[in-house]
Amino acid sequence: MSNSEKKRHSFHSCHDVFQFKELLSEYEIPIVDLVSSYLQTQEFGLLIGGSIAEGTATAVSDLDFLVLLDSKSAIKLEHLTNKSDSLKIKTIQPGHLFEILHYINGVEINIQFMEKYELRPLIDSFISIAPALYDPRDLVSVPRLAKADLQFLHRLKTGWIIHGNDVVELWRCEFMLEVLPMYIMVNNFFIGIKELEDAEAAIGGAPGLAEYIARNCVEGGMTAVLAKHDYTSQGHRWIRYLSGDNIPPQDQELLQHGLKLLFVPILDSTQNQQKYVTDVQEFMKSVSLSLKENKFIDEANQYLRTEIQSEGLEGFR
Repeated sequence: MSNSEKKRHSFHSCHDVFQFKELLSEYEIPIVDLVSSYLQTQEFGLLIGGSIAEGTATAVSDLDFLVLLDSKSAIKLEHLTNKSDSLKIKTIQPGHLFEILHYINGVEINIQFMEKYELRPLIDSFISIAPALYDPRDLVSVPRLAKADLQFLHRLKTGWIIHGNDVVELWRCEFMLEVLPMYIMVNNFFIGIKELEDAEAAIGGAPGLAEYIARNCVEGGMTAVLAKHDYTSQGHRWIRYLSGDNIPPQDQELLQHGLKLLFVPILDSTQNQQKYVTDVQEFMKSVSLSLKENKFIDEANQYLRTEIQSEGLEGFR
């Protein structure tokens, strides 16, 4: 069997970082030494994120590691040119320096290297909305963050620390991760409201178009409610959290209603399309009421005239 052939593993059964570290040893995966081999410093943070830390992994899930660096000068560039059959390197967007793929004993390992300096605009984006946590009148706009940035912030927030506890905690503080759930809640809800306008305009148009747009609206509303309860993942497994223990019955009922709206087939008449879009509108009104149980959101509604993709939108309807 080649080293790059995936095998089933037991990492998905881990409930905490201590069990995870034990399995790393059992599977002979020296992750700290492996990461160190690419660096000229031991001053780095290392987390395991993704489905392992979220508790949604399977027996064939990848191990997604995040390496936190103050500067890319810490990287041994010459080492990256010596690729083996089990190593693949790809570059990604600014701040996300590069990602390395290894196969060790049949386990797929992704190591993503991040540099703080290049991520400074992301920190500045959160700084711009942080004052609104204390006075909602200061929330005059919501910056659009790329999905890759939101995924990074989620993993930084929820990942299990493997190495460099002080480095990780400093990054968590500087990136103001307490703002992340509020950002996702507001952003996803208002995008959903905007999608509603497009869904209405699509009624009677191309088959399935109005339904598709309205489903996007429902997903925005559902993920906004989940963010209200601190769920910030950008993956597609968020449906698994709809009945989480930390979600009160009223919101669970709302989320289950949204789930039914997500799986509507292509409708065969303009009348049925109109009814479906109307049902989605009523769902979003219920989402608005749920979100306004959050004191900050309720107060922000009085002042919020946010800009999303440079378009002015109304507050909660």
